[in-house]
Parts: sequence; structure tokens; C-alpha cells
Amino acid sequence: MNTLSRDEIKELLSAYALGALDVDERTAVEAGLAQFPELRADLAKYGTVAHGLGAGVPLRMPPPTLKGAILSQAQPQLQRQRQTQLTLTWWEKLLNLLSESSLLPRAAFAVLALVGGVVVAQLVRALPAGLEQIAQQQRAGAILANTGSTENVHLDGTTEVPDAWAVIRFARGERQAAMRVGHLPPLPTTQSYQLWLVNAEGKRWSGAVFNTAQTGAQLVLVNCPQPMDEIVRFGVSIEPAGGSPNPSGSSVLRS
Repeated sequence: MNTLSRDEIKELLSAYALGALDVDERTAVEAGLAQFPELRADLAKYGTVAHGLGAGVPLRMPPPTLKGAILSQAQPQLQRQRQTQLTLTWWEKLLNLLSESSLLPRAAFAVLALVGGVVVAQLVRALPAGLEQIAQQQRAGAILANTGSTENVHLDGTTEVPDAWAVIRFARGERQAAMRVGHLPPLPTTQSYQLWLVNAEGKRWSGAVFNTAQTGAQLVLVNCPQPMDEIVRFGVSIEPAGGSPNPSGSSVLRS
């Protein structure tokens, strides 16, 4: 591969962090990093995301019928390539079999590879936000599981959603809390639920912006600029997606 420009090196950093480049491309990227050392900061960010990739989604086992279906279609190729493919991964084996057999026309295989690359690139770009959401859920779960000295505040549904409820748990002096929500219907993508916190002086803050699952439940991490035990009133309203600077929609939960 010829010497790459700075922009071309930057384009390849996400794939480099995932180990998805061939030898020539990897060599070119490494040479480019030596020439443009400022790009190492971007590579470090991709490396952090790639390291958390395995923990970012739950592990799911494929259906037991998948392996048999693939092998039955590819059996002739497997017999011819058994010896040479012993050193390949299962994914490399599958790609080789598909590309060399009639299972996929070559043009379709090329499109599949291109689409796969685009999906991976989009996934890498989206991972930081996804990992941050996972971290918030874990923090909220830890607060909720705290069996020490904590306080609970109960929120009841308004006439808009009378069956809805929420419980906010926090430790005195802490500025984060966990809120469990139940029976609060999911909203369209143009709207969000927003939790409001009000102290004794009447000062109000947004504690969280969230939506609920199809079950109407959610676990939310709440953030407050002052200790949670100084908040005297809690409420949840329906706001535009992403939240509002002040309550503007229907109230659905209040303490």
C-alpha cells in the first residue's frame, strides 16, 4: 500500500483498533502514526471503545440449528478445504466458503462485505454513547442494591397515568440517586420523560431525561447539583425529545 495521507490514516483508525485491517493496511497505519503522532490520541479512544465492545451487549448463543444449516450447504467445500482451514477462525472459514460457492453470487458477496464495513464503522462511532448508558445503568443498579443507610421517595401517577409509580433511592449527602419507574407508557421518539428536582428555596433542576421500555418500566440514574436529601419535591413531565430547560408538558408523576 502507498503512503497514506493524514486523513486516510484517521479514517482507518477505528478498523485498526478492532484488528480488522490486512497486513499492508496495518503497516501503512503504523507508519502514519509515526509520521502524525497527534493521531495516537484518537487511536487511544477507539482502543477504549473496542476493549469494551464485548461487554457492551449481552452474550447470546446462536440457535442450535444454525451450525447444521451452514455446514450442510457448505459440505463439499469443507471436504476440499479441511486441511488448509485448520488455522482459520470460524468467521474466516464461513466467509471463504460463501465467497467460493454458489451460496452467494460474487457481486452480492462484495456488497455484503461493504455493508458489513459500514455497519462496523457506525457501531464504533455509536459505542461511546452506548457504553455510557450501560455505565449509568450499572451505577443506578448499585445505588438501588445498597442495603446501607438510604432514603426512599415515592412518586405517584397523576390523572394522566394513574397506575404509574416511581421510587427514588439515595444516601444522605450523595448527589446521585436511582429511580425505578413502573407502568409509565413508552413515548414516541419525538418526546421524553424528564425528572424535575426542587429544593426548599424553590430552585429547580433537571435530574434525568429518559424513556421507558415496552413494559412501562425503567431504571434511571438521577444527578443533582446538591445533596439529594436537600430536595423537597420531585416530579416527572412529558417534554420534547432530549428534555427542556423548564417543565412545559403534562405532569405524569409527582411526590
